[in-house]
Amino acid sequence: MRPSEIDRSTDVWRYWPQSHKMEHKNRQRVILIGPKAQAILLPYLDRSDDKFCFMRKRNKGRFTRMFYWKQIQQGCDKAFKAPPEIRNNKQKLKTWRKKHRWAPNRLRHAAATSIRHEFGLEAAQTHWNHL
Repeated sequence: MRPSEIDRSTDVWRYWPQSHKMEHKNRQRVILIGPKAQAILLPYLDRSDDKFCFMRKRNKGRFTRMFYWKQIQQGCDKAFKAPPEIRNNKQKLKTWRKKHRWAPNRLRHAAATSIRHEFGLEAAQTHWNHL
């Protein structure tokens, strides 16, 4: 995310990422940013328009989806330590980790499930199709 990719001219900001997973189908992605998210994001926008808002401090590299995913996996491994008796068995460890880890896409899934329960399947599908 770069400051130049965010339209701050209205009460609800609009973020157009430079690249996203559906761009190969010529679909545009717009992410709406409300007041609470704006307050959190504002300090990160104090930089030149072409600089990334979120950078890793050590090597100044930007955060990628894979880096974010790996950090969550490592956090899960620290929070839920595998029992000593399975640590040397790759298959058992893999099975155990599958039950004790989560991924960022689960947040999206949880939100879609909540929308579906409250407003129905069509509302959930429409919501994600417009993001």
